[in-house]
Amino acid sequence: KIKMTPFSRKLSSFFISYLFLATFLFVNNCLNCVYSSKPNYCDNFGTLASPKEARISLNAFVISNDDSRFNHTKNILSRIGFNVAQHNPIKYDSELLSNLFTTQYKRTKSFKDNESKNSSQDYSQLDKSNDKLRKTFSNKISFETVLQNFNNSESFGQDEWIFLFEDDIRLYPNVTDPYCVIRAAMQIASHPISLTKSAFMNKKKNNSPVKVQHRVGDGIIYLGLCRHLTSICKPLMRTEQLPNLDNKVMIQRCFGSCAHAFGVVKWKVPFLLSKLESLHNEFSDYNDFHYFDVGMLTYGQRVHPILLVGSNLPSPQLGHSPHNHVGLFYQDRLKFPTTIG
Repeated sequence: KIKMTPFSRKLSSFFISYLFLATFLFVNNCLNCVYSSKPNYCDNFGTLASPKEARISLNAFVISNDDSRFNHTKNILSRIGFNVAQHNPIKYDSELLSNLFTTQYKRTKSFKDNESKNSSQDYSQLDKSNDKLRKTFSNKISFETVLQNFNNSESFGQDEWIFLFEDDIRLYPNVTDPYCVIRAAMQIASHPISLTKSAFMNKKKNNSPVKVQHRVGDGIIYLGLCRHLTSICKPLMRTEQLPNLDNKVMIQRCFGSCAHAFGVVKWKVPFLLSKLESLHNEFSDYNDFHYFDVGMLTYGQRVHPILLVGSNLPSPQLGHSPHNHVGLFYQDRLKFPTTIG
């Protein structure tokens, strides 16, 4: 047997304590690498973001009238770094919804065309026997209401964002830190790129033209969508490249249907709502006027394509849904079959 002196016993005890402490610090540091532990900062994503972007909570609303589905979605979003609130849609079989539909649809070209043809069908009335159309219109009103309330609120500055989700989402697996990826997309979307006109012409009393500047840029990001069969995503411009972005996640400008996950900065909301109303009124017929995502699809085609986070991330559930889901969030059709129809 090796006889240990008091000094060697103290040295051995110190070494064991040091080894335990080093192991603890190593494990703790590794745990801080995963997104669920919410590290304090995002790494520098390039010239569009300042080094060490501080981690702040993001604001999210979930469109849901089902508490179990809402709580499931809230749990996913809270772990990423969202403050989550619930928005209950108007009951699809209510008289209020019918009245809102009549008011909105009477503004459309489709209604005026049918009226001029003396159509026997009253297209200004929401079909009471068609639950699917009523539910999709309730969904449309919910999105518009949340965005309008956000725009009217004095609690939010012009550079603050709101994110809207449906209650059937799931996060794409194995993304290292979805929060920082989303923040990177917000940086790109806030950059003043002339996707819309950077100035418009106004007339003085003497008819001389005057340039009036207004805020420009993407201002909108999809966190997931259903890619349209004819859509071609456009890559970012060289000045927008973010060299330290998680290499699993690609950001491109796309258009498509589905509106289960997207965000809008406040200064963009009035322009977006105005354009959506205009596009719905001009291009929608009775059968697709009810859909909010039809307006977003048309916006992407006719105004400018929208930044999509995760354009290279197809849903792991392909084959279980009629839609080609792609993005950071997809609709979990295995756990939550559609309630609209």
